Amino acid sequence: YLVNGNKCFITLGGVADFFSLFAVTNPEKQHSGISAFIVEKDTPGFSIGKHENEMGQRGTAMTELIFEDAVVPEKNRLGPEGQGFKIVVGVFNQARVLMAVEAGGVAQSAFDYSLNYAKERICFGKPLTEFQGIQFQFADMITQIEAARGMVYRAASMIDKWRESELIPRFASMAKYLATKVAMRV
Repeated sequence: YLVNGNKCFITLGGVADFFSLFAVTNPEKQHSGISAFIVEKDTPGFSIGKHENEMGQRGTAMTELIFEDAVVPEKNRLGPEGQGFKIVVGVFNQARVLMAVEAGGVAQSAFDYSLNYAKERICFGKPLTEFQGIQFQFADMITQIEAARGMVYRAASMIDKWRESELIPRFASMAKYLATKVAMRV
């Protein structure tokens, strides 16, 4: 396969030795004409482009990948030709669940930090945690965290048990949505 084009904002692009590539191999078939490949760092015609200067997540080495007549051998194709879209959807489902896990961890950390602060902060002669209104807020936060955690566990379990289930995209998306919303609320 002869590959030309660029991929932008590739996480850890500057440090990887192998890259996943989803490329159109048959334009007439639309999404059924996408194939998946593994590209090795030393592939002729392949290079790492500029490093993006992101705001936050600076440790992820976000880069551009450049393909200029890069020759990718058929043995580097993942699955049959035209199955790339199906493969990428599976990857996205797993990535959604991983983002939900990360958001759940952020929510839990924010909760723990704020609870410790509220225990130490004295107002009107007693810790904030002794005020009923503050207790309601903490009860609401931990309930939302546990609900999000349950949704994340369910989505992850579905991926483990039923890789081909049509429900996985729905539950992976719901888990990511709920967990990120909870992280922001907490």
